[in-house]
This record gives sequence, structure tokens and C-alpha cells, in this order.
Amino acid sequence: MPAESSIGELLQREGLVVSRRKRLRAPPRTAPFAACGGPNDVWCIDLKGWFHCGDGKRCDPLTLSDAYSRYLLRCQGLKQTDVAHAWPVLEAAFRECGLPSVLRSDNGPLLG
Repeated sequence: MPAESSIGELLQREGLVVSRRKRLRAPPRTAPFAACGGPNDVWCIDLKGWFHCGDGKRCDPLTLSDAYSRYLLRCQGLKQTDVAHAWPVLEAAFRECGLPSVLRSDNGPLLG
């Protein structure tokens, strides 16, 4: 049996293969976000996507992290993904750690 590469070359030579268009590569980003001056300067908030718990109930995990240290301030399962359910988690973090200068989100369903 001939090798796959030999068969591919034969088909290409006979014009039976259409070449793919080359994808343009995006240049790597060195600094996607503004610089964080230090701890508690920028916090990141995100809903990580829901899943079913062992008891069959839906869980929507909310994470809150410090962008400078990458320290996870909160990871809390919410019953619903709205401000009414997320605000107590944020308020507890504010009371414990203080207020950040910036709260960054991806404008998802929570804060969108």
C-alpha cells in the first residue's frame, strides 16, 4: 500500500484536491488589560458556567479574584445569576478586603 502522503500528492497533482485557505494568525498580545498597580487595585468577577450538583440542583459559580495577585477572593455558587443574588457575595468581599479601584467583568449576564 502506498503512503498517505503519496496518495495526497497524486490527487493534488491531478487537480482533485482543493487547497485550504491559510488562516491569518493574530499577533500575540503582551498586555491584554491595563496594568494593575498592586493588590486590591483591580478585581475580576465572572460566572464560570453552570453545572448540576450531585443532588441534581443547578449551580452557577461566581468567582471574584484579585487581578494583581491572582488570589481567589470568592467562589460562591448562586441560585440565580442576577445582581440580587450576587450582591451579598460582593458586599461580603468589600467588607473583608476593602473596595477595589476597578471591578472588571466580561459584561455577561450578571452585570451586563
